[in-house]
Amino acid sequence: MSNDSVNSQAVKIAKITSQFSVSGEITESDISKLMEQGIDTIINVRPDNECENQISDQQWQALAHKYRLNYLYVPVKPCQYAEEDVAKFRAALALSAGGVHGFCRTGTRAAHLWALANKDKLSFTDMQGALKSKGYDLDNIAAMFEGGQ
Repeated sequence: MSNDSVNSQAVKIAKITSQFSVSGEITESDISKLMEQGIDTIINVRPDNECENQISDQQWQALAHKYRLNYLYVPVKPCQYAEEDVAKFRAALALSAGGVHGFCRTGTRAAHLWALANKDKLSFTDMQGALKSKGYDLDNIAAMFEGGQ
């Protein structure tokens, strides 16, 4: 069930806050590293079949159960975030007792959803600063903040 042979490099985990991190695609071997960092919830924002050898939503559900992690699937396309997707992401952040890790192909969609889920708590400038320092930014979705979506 692991795609470790395809993704043999260690995943780069970007800690955005003390309770939230993002990364590109993770594998089963990355789960213990995440758990050591206090992660108890993982959010997969990659639609199934986005690329070959990708772990599917059903496989992720089984892995999360195996490792006793909370798991949420919020598949989104880049820069296409419905309020329903943001609400699901926000709920996962609120319900987690420990840390939350969001992943997609590069981490950008997970970072964007985190920012949108927190737009009533943090300023755009603060979120942009936190994300830019980790290699992500909100430039492509800035209108979603200014427009009050």
